[in-house]
Amino acid sequence: MKRGNDVERFTNLATIASEYSLRKTDLLIVISVYKSNKNIEQHLQLLAKQSFQKFNVLIIAGAPLDMERLTAFIRKGRFGFGVVVAREKERLGCAGAVFAGQTYVLERGYEYYIYGDDDCMPVDPKLVEGLYSRRKVGYVACTRHLIAGKNQKVVEDFGLWQYGLLSRRLLEKHGLNYLPLFHGADDGEYAERLSCEPKVRISNYCEHPYIAGMRLFTLFDRSWLFFLHALVIMRDKVGIAYNVLQLSFMMPVALLFFPKYGQALFFKMTYLTLRFIYGKRAAEYLKTGFEGWMLPDSTLPGGLEKYGEKEGDYINLPASRKLKSVFVDALRCAGRDLLIVDMESMLKVFAIAAFARRCHVLLGERALLLSDNRNTALHLLKLLLLPITCLAYLCIMLLVFCPTKAFRQPKTEGYGL
Repeated sequence: MKRGNDVERFTNLATIASEYSLRKTDLLIVISVYKSNKNIEQHLQLLAKQSFQKFNVLIIAGAPLDMERLTAFIRKGRFGFGVVVAREKERLGCAGAVFAGQTYVLERGYEYYIYGDDDCMPVDPKLVEGLYSRRKVGYVACTRHLIAGKNQKVVEDFGLWQYGLLSRRLLEKHGLNYLPLFHGADDGEYAERLSCEPKVRISNYCEHPYIAGMRLFTLFDRSWLFFLHALVIMRDKVGIAYNVLQLSFMMPVALLFFPKYGQALFFKMTYLTLRFIYGKRAAEYLKTGFEGWMLPDSTLPGGLEKYGEKEGDYINLPASRKLKSVFVDALRCAGRDLLIVDMESMLKVFAIAAFARRCHVLLGERALLLSDNRNTALHLLKLLLLPITCLAYLCIMLLVFCPTKAFRQPKTEGYGL
């Protein structure tokens, strides 16, 4: 890779705003942050408690972050590690932030880098030491505690962009993050590229919010962008089949049972998927107007029954048990007026909305209307149409999307080299 091209690419993506006490080291920690000063402040405080601090931190800041507050915090902190603050020239998305960080790694000659989401917290004080001590392998993953509900640790797994360490050697071998994705699924795609490489997993851990179920509804439009990207970019056949089946159920539910934003979601997602459009263009197009159907908790109609997850350990269940739970809960909710307050499966929420008499989902202090099926005759007609619509949608996906994916699957191995 030509060194001059790296410099040009990084400076085209971001501007270095300030540097603080940079150390001579071969390890860089890259953190992208968007909006939340609170997250990055907590993140840096936890890094300051790490047992190993011979590293530099590159913060890639996106508007509307308060840069004055951030620089004042760093100056006051006087951390034992160096800090570089870079400001995005335009919104890069999570995929672009990783790409920018990787170009900086190559430009500045670092041998290893760790990428951490701003809300993925290095709470284990020996996390960086554990990752760095196994660096010679080139690919080291830590344990990730996913946090759901009331800060309860519900599951353990590992994520590539949640405190995974990669070597410069692997970066130059497999290429850079797939910049055109903008938001979502880029970490999974990069993990697929690295699947042939030996990997070490350490027991040291970070903590990351569990983004599923109720959390996906708070990020409603963006969550569908992630879903779209998983369809167009991932190569795992089982995963593709699972996502096609999910879409073939949830889109007909949105069309038949949701208010107007559901119809917008149906047509926009279908258009983007069949046309194989993704990235920033898709992000700008995928606006459903769901916010207009949210009501303050205090103004909700009376008679709504609060309903939560019945399977206490739902996210740890095997796939067959999860699927059974979806249909059992949907039938259990038939004919009831519900306010869903705690659910870890977006698929289950859609199923419940189809069968319930009336259904809202509580998001903080507001609630989103999902379905109003108080017209019994119309509701029965929709339920009869649902399996037919699902089958038709599945046929369209198999006949149009799957062949399109076979020919238009983007080449990502070696991207950016």
